[in-house]
Amino acid sequence: MENHIINRTTFWIELWEDLIKDFLKKSFGLSLQTPHTLIEDIITEIEENSFKNKNNKEYFYSKINDYSENDPVIKKQFASKFKLLRSNFNSDRTKLILEIAKNIKVEFEKGKYFDNNLELLCKHLNKNEPIDIQFISDIKNLTQNVIVEFIIKGYSLKDTEKFSSNIFDEYHLHSKISNTYYSNFPHNINHNIYISNDGVYDYEKFNKELKKIIDNLTTEKRIRTLSYYYYKAKERANYIFEIRGIKGSALLKIAGVTFYSLDKKRFITKEASSAREILNSKNKDNEEKFVQVSVEIDDYLLPNSSLSKALNKLENAIDLINCYINNKTSIEVNSSNYIIEQNGDCVFGSWSANKEAKKIMDSLDLKDYEEYLLKINKHSFLWDLKKPNTNTKLLNAIHWYSKAEQATRQEDKILNYWIAIESLFKKDKTVIDEVIKSNRKSEIQLIQEIVSANKMFSFIYDYGWEVYYYYSNSVQSVFNKNPYGFSEELILKANLKTRFGEKIYLNKFVQHLGEINKLEKDIFKKQQNQKIIDFYSESTTSIKVIQNQISVIKNDILMIYRLRNLIVHNAHFNNALLPYYVWKAKNYTGSIIRELISTEDIDDNKISNALINIYLRKEELLLDLKNNTVDLFKI
Repeated sequence: MENHIINRTTFWIELWEDLIKDFLKKSFGLSLQTPHTLIEDIITEIEENSFKNKNNKEYFYSKINDYSENDPVIKKQFASKFKLLRSNFNSDRTKLILEIAKNIKVEFEKGKYFDNNLELLCKHLNKNEPIDIQFISDIKNLTQNVIVEFIIKGYSLKDTEKFSSNIFDEYHLHSKISNTYYSNFPHNINHNIYISNDGVYDYEKFNKELKKIIDNLTTEKRIRTLSYYYYKAKERANYIFEIRGIKGSALLKIAGVTFYSLDKKRFITKEASSAREILNSKNKDNEEKFVQVSVEIDDYLLPNSSLSKALNKLENAIDLINCYINNKTSIEVNSSNYIIEQNGDCVFGSWSANKEAKKIMDSLDLKDYEEYLLKINKHSFLWDLKKPNTNTKLLNAIHWYSKAEQATRQEDKILNYWIAIESLFKKDKTVIDEVIKSNRKSEIQLIQEIVSANKMFSFIYDYGWEVYYYYSNSVQSVFNKNPYGFSEELILKANLKTRFGEKIYLNKFVQHLGEINKLEKDIFKKQQNQKIIDFYSESTTSIKVIQNQISVIKNDILMIYRLRNLIVHNAHFNNALLPYYVWKAKNYTGSIIRELISTEDIDDNKISNALINIYLRKEELLLDLKNNTVDLFKI
């Protein structure tokens, strides 16, 4: 009998990783909105904005209804509290609403929502039943909820992506230490107990203990180990960076950050790893030396997850120095070259090439982009000195987008991206009247409509390419050539192997994706492939997927605008999700700017028409899909 539990867990591991990868690559896939984030947002809206914004309030109410009716954990564990919140939400009893939300938040923070989602996850993954559509739908929602709980806890998506594979990892023979096992499973073994009094590590004893733990793990125990990450106690740690622009023999604490030279202070006191504290090789011999900085973090989780907190704290200290001292050279921090200290030991190190060498290595190579960049010249109207002040809107948008790209703080990035996008729509009552159908018309509604309409076309184009490149790369891989055993005929028909410079057609790939799917054994990939086939071949599916994506983008825009307002008014809010909305803001802003630049002879007077035409293209496409008269490969 087929072991459906193995199929389910394998599917789930890939789903977990795919949700995060898709989001980080293309800003879709993973939803950042859950009941927990909703409650946080409602509390912030009341405390910082007195519940005055009607758009926000309507959005929150729609989400309360959605979660009350569809979220299994809310329906079972929070039904009464959400019913109270729902029944009072549109009243003027703001203090009552705030207290209800705060009471729910307390339970969320204690882990009740996480625990119950994890319980349902265990239940679904432990069923020895075939995978069906209902399982896929349920497991996706539960997985999203758990991932977002980790983000709220302070974990980065980069770290969170590894959790699902970590908890199902086995033990492996170490490549560098002979006869030694290791595992990415969070076994939490205390290594100190295997060190003898004379400092010798007992690898044999450790191997036995690790093997015993891993061999006794059931599927349920492995899934429940996600709780290890969720309830992991936050620790004290020091991030130590090299810094340029400050030198001397010194030990000074500024804004909670220690600026020090190695002759005055050592954070790494254990002899075995003390040499790792010398981050700048020039500090070994030169008489004059750059100082280093140690940033203490008291809520350390994992290296990547806590890095941004350390850098923010360091940047605040540098800002303070710059405020008081007029330095002749800029103060620079290499954020990719650092170590982490705990209890006098170096527990983690991140190393990069020499900064100047890395700059050259990572620099834009004009040769690689020559053909692409030359196309910019056809947009010379943007900088035509004979027609001054005709393209101020677009030029301002480009300027603020560039400022956002160069900013280091997430708050600065999202503010500048918003200024960029807002400058394209400012004072355009004509477009608002033409596009917005409701009586209560606003600029934010217009931005939602146009940006979502514009992104819809790139979404349709991008939807199938990720899968195409996966199979194309597998066929052309040097190390594991054609692992699926595709016939040469299928490879050519599906466009999986092309000559240099030959044009690739997505429709050829999708037309033969059904044949590819018959040879695909991975259940997760089979399901993803079928979704792509249905999207490009069935107009009803196309409409449903597109409308859902439009709704997601509109909600994203509302949340980006809300975050912008909170930052501008110095409001206090949970900024755990801020970096991911910054990524979305970058994506949406860059897309609309590039679309307008590509519009022939665009100027300030024609931007209104261009925006209306973006909206009309979307409306026309949806009607064509409804009438089944459009080929998505030809739009």
